[in-house]
Amino acid sequence: MNPVLEEFFGDQIKKLEERSMMIGEKQGIKQGISQGINQGISQGISQGIELTKTVLRLSQNGTSPADIVSKYNIEEDLVKKILS
Repeated sequence: MNPVLEEFFGDQIKKLEERSMMIGEKQGIKQGISQGINQGISQGISQGIELTKTVLRLSQNGTSPADIVSKYNIEEDLVKKILS
């Protein structure tokens, strides 16, 4: 840039660069939060599927709901919901 123009517009350019960086950071934070939420949901669904498979498999192999709760430390309400 021309030194005269740079001297004249230098402060304004610096402010615009700082503002740009702040906007970029905010967008990065939003994107990070969104990705985190999506990953959390995906992991929660996967864990729920695995828990359901485990409870169903144990039940099919003759393990009583009470034994599933006590031996495998799975909440009673969840076992009841899966088996109902």
